Amino acid sequence: MLYPKTNCHYTEVAQQIIRINPVELVTAINAADEKKAWLNTAAKAIFGIPTYRYNVDLLTKVATQQHSFRVFKYIMESELRPETKNDGIIKTILIARLDEAIAATKLAAAILANDAVAAQEAVEDIYGRPGKKQIENAQERYLYLSSSKAKESPELGLFSAEEREKLQSIKLDAIMIHRFFTKALDAYGITNWKVEIDDKYTAIDVRDKNADGIPVVGIPTDRVVDGLKLIELTHHEIEFHLRGSENCRNLIREMLEEGSPLEPFIPVLAKSDNERLYEGVAKYGDSVIGGDHGIPTPYATLACDMALHGLTFNQISSEIFHMMANESAPLPADDLLKELYKTVYRVVRGTIDTKKGGFCFTKDYNYLDGYCMVANGLDSVYHDFASMRLCELRAINSHGRLKPKYPLIPSLITDIKAEILTL
Repeated sequence: MLYPKTNCHYTEVAQQIIRINPVELVTAINAADEKKAWLNTAAKAIFGIPTYRYNVDLLTKVATQQHSFRVFKYIMESELRPETKNDGIIKTILIARLDEAIAATKLAAAILANDAVAAQEAVEDIYGRPGKKQIENAQERYLYLSSSKAKESPELGLFSAEEREKLQSIKLDAIMIHRFFTKALDAYGITNWKVEIDDKYTAIDVRDKNADGIPVVGIPTDRVVDGLKLIELTHHEIEFHLRGSENCRNLIREMLEEGSPLEPFIPVLAKSDNERLYEGVAKYGDSVIGGDHGIPTPYATLACDMALHGLTFNQISSEIFHMMANESAPLPADDLLKELYKTVYRVVRGTIDTKKGGFCFTKDYNYLDGYCMVANGLDSVYHDFASMRLCELRAINSHGRLKPKYPLIPSLITDIKAEILTL
C-alpha cells in the first residue's frame, strides 16, 4: 500500500471514530423515568407519548467532527494507493467505515437541529430501511405466532422442556451475569474487553465503539434474568458478538503490513455499524438454544414500517399491543407491556418530536432480516466474523483468509448450564 504523504493524523481520527456509537447518540438520558411513567399509564390502558431528552454535549462533540472526517476521507480516496487486491479490500472497508462515521455525525447534527428529515437520511445511510421482503417476512412470522401451532408444538431448541423449566426457575442478578460473561471470556482467552455493571445501560450490550474508547460489555445494574436467558445471552453477546469482533480484529491485523499507518484503525475496520450479519448470526444462535423463543419477533420490523408511515409512539404502541395480545401464547400482562415499550422505544429513539411520526431508528429490523438470511443457508464460514459486512467478508474469503483465531467452543454452553443448575 502506498500511503499519502500528507500528515493524516491516523491515530487521532481512529480514536475519534472508535468513540462514536450511533446507539449512544439516540439513547435518551431520561429513558428510565419515561419508561416508568409510560408503564404506569399503560397499566390503566392509556398509551402515552413520552418526551425524550438526549445528551447535548455528546451530540455536539460528535457533530463537530464531520468536517475532519470528510477531509480525511477525501485524502484516503485520492491518495491511498493499493498495490495488491488485499490493499484494495482494505481501502474499500476504510472508506465504508468513514461513510458510517460521517453519517453518525450527520445524525448528531440533525438531532441538535430538530431536523427529522436529515436524521432519517443519516440513520438509513447506516442501517438501511425495511423493504417489501422484510415486511412480508415479519408478517409471516406474526401469522405463525398467532396460530395454534406456536402454542401446541413450539420448537424447544437445545434443551428439553424439563431442563428449560428448571433453568427458568433460577434467577440471576447483574453480579451473576458479570460472573458468567467473565467465565466465557476466560474460556476463550480474550483479555482486552471490560465487563461492567452500570446504571447508564438500559440493556445488556456489547460495544466495540463507545464514548470511552474501550471495548465493553455493559450490564444494567438492575438486570435480573433466569438461567435459560443467561445461557442465551452468553451465547449471543460473548460467543457471537464479542468473539466475532475479536476474530475480525485479528483478521484485519493479518491483512495489514507490519508497521502500517492504518494499525490504529484495526478496531474501526473490524466493526461495521450496519449489523444485519452481526445480529443475524447471533439470533440464529439464539434459535439453536431457545428454539421458537430465540427467533426474533416480527414486531420491531412492523413497528419500523409503522413509524416510517407516520404513526406516533402511542399509535404504534396500540397497533403492536393488539398483535402481541393476539399471539396464541401471549406474555403475561406486565411482561407484555414491558416488551411493548421496549420494542417501540427502540424503534423511535432519537425521535425529534414524539408528538409527530415519520422518524424511525431502523437498526432493529436487522434482527429478523439477518436471522432469515442466516437461517436460509448462509455459509457457516461467515458465522465467526459477523462484525463486518457480508460483502466485505466475501471479498476477503475469495483469498481464503477466513480462519478464526477464536473458533466456537462447543462445550462452553453445556458447562455453563451445568454450573447454573448447581446454584
